[in-house]
Amino acid sequence: MANKKKGIVIAAVVIVAAAVALTVLMPYIRSGLDGFAAARFERQDLSGVDSVRIIADCAKVDGIADSPAGVKESARLGADGVIVDLCFREDGTPVICDDYSLVKEAPVLEALFKQMNTEGFSELRIYLRIVQLSGLDELNRLASEYNMSGRLYLTGIDADRYGMITADDTSVPFLLDYTPTKQDLEDAENGTAAVPGCVKEYGAAGVVVPYDAAGEALISAYNDLGLTVVYSGLSGTTEVCEALLDGAQNIYVDDARSVRRLLDRWIEKMRERNSSSVEESINNLSTTVE
Repeated sequence: MANKKKGIVIAAVVIVAAAVALTVLMPYIRSGLDGFAAARFERQDLSGVDSVRIIADCAKVDGIADSPAGVKESARLGADGVIVDLCFREDGTPVICDDYSLVKEAPVLEALFKQMNTEGFSELRIYLRIVQLSGLDELNRLASEYNMSGRLYLTGIDADRYGMITADDTSVPFLLDYTPTKQDLEDAENGTAAVPGCVKEYGAAGVVVPYDAAGEALISAYNDLGLTVVYSGLSGTTEVCEALLDGAQNIYVDDARSVRRLLDRWIEKMRERNSSSVEESINNLSTTVE
């Protein structure tokens, strides 16, 4: 009986130790799997790679989810565009905050816009995700005063909230959350794609589409139609790589740092292949001339 209990104890200890080891090693295992997945895709060339924009949520700094410091941190980690939450105080002052009950203490949007006009941040795009909406006069004024044209978007407008904003309400372009239909995909494949009805009706500048509901043909078609398209729902290396090969130019990701490293590495390998190809061509030409 004593031996049986001893065996049970040993088995339990082994199980616990294995669980702890797996927890500790999981990041390294995942990193290895991600590296393997990336290597498989990186053998292919990307088109329009210089136009790819990595979009990420505002980094949490000192426990605060939305702040000018968090935007700077996201940029430091490799983001080309940062998503911050938008609310309004009772007097119409726009603030960056994800909870309306905290608007009195939240940083004002103007502080962020001031930062966006300092050295090192003039190219960074800001995506204001609407949490709570008020009149847009002050937002329009600030966007104009701080010359945010071309790098500021309103987002967070799903199908249940279509019509809450129209192009008549704001000078700031806005994107609608949109899931392409089967017909949309077929039209894109057939070369007959059209601007989605909701985009036309409300005057949106483009759409935020789920990664797993779009594809290369649709992205290409919407780009040709002049729509801004953001690929969302990208959480793993394989999904990011597939999105890039689809031709996605704006990718909303969980981890800007790892995606930036992946993209930089991919670009470097493309350069190495191109350089090797050019060198080989020159050598072949030289041999032929001789």
